Amino acid sequence: MQTTRPLPPWAPRLAAFAILANTTVFVVVNICIYWARAAFAARNPEYIAEGPATISRAISDPYVGDIFAIWVTGSAILLFLGVAALVAVSWHGIPRNAWPLRILCGLVVLFQATASVGMTMLSNFTFHNNHDGHMMGSYIFFAAQAFTVLTGLIASINVQVNPDTRAAMQAAGVLHPGANRVRLWAGSASVALVLAYVTLFVVKDFDLGAWKDTVYLIYVTTEPVTISSFLFFVLLYDWDLAMVLRRQPSTAQSGSPT
Repeated sequence: MQTTRPLPPWAPRLAAFAILANTTVFVVVNICIYWARAAFAARNPEYIAEGPATISRAISDPYVGDIFAIWVTGSAILLFLGVAALVAVSWHGIPRNAWPLRILCGLVVLFQATASVGMTMLSNFTFHNNHDGHMMGSYIFFAAQAFTVLTGLIASINVQVNPDTRAAMQAAGVLHPGANRVRLWAGSASVALVLAYVTLFVVKDFDLGAWKDTVYLIYVTTEPVTISSFLFFVLLYDWDLAMVLRRQPSTAQSGSPT
């Protein structure tokens, strides 16, 4: 039988912070990526007449890029802190001998830290002021955030196929089993979008004849949708964190010395 440690007294406060941080990032970044394209289109109709703009092209407009950089840089920091807080809370509910799951949790923090660095780079370096720095930041962000989601997906699979681990985490109040099942689908969809995006990134430069414009439109559309899928996967952990807020107080009181 797998056992877990009682959640520490600070767990509800950290869970509340993680919910606030991850939800805020989901809202702010989604607004930013879709606003940037719309604002660029409104300010640069001559460019849009030739075809849609990527997010990278949109933020090359200094007006759009300056606003984007402020909000996305703040979101990058907040996303790392939110994910780290999520892992810290969940860690105490993971059975001691579930070491593969603990390793996956550690990797999630590492990958998210790297992705947040990439977010900061791509939002502050643009085609306008540092093309190479922007591209490097974009590659770092997409690769690291994809691995963050993939690692989280593997962790969800691990929980799903190990009923003892799942029961122990649920008893500790750090797992919403329904949310974990949804993450299996959401994580798989996000990974599929990444693969589609990478394929389109390469294929768009081929000589596609009459299909070129269509492929490019799909590529440009897939970019923000993929980013949204990353953030949605993280947002799904809010259900688990809400379990901590609802169940931890009584657990803490029952386990406190008298």
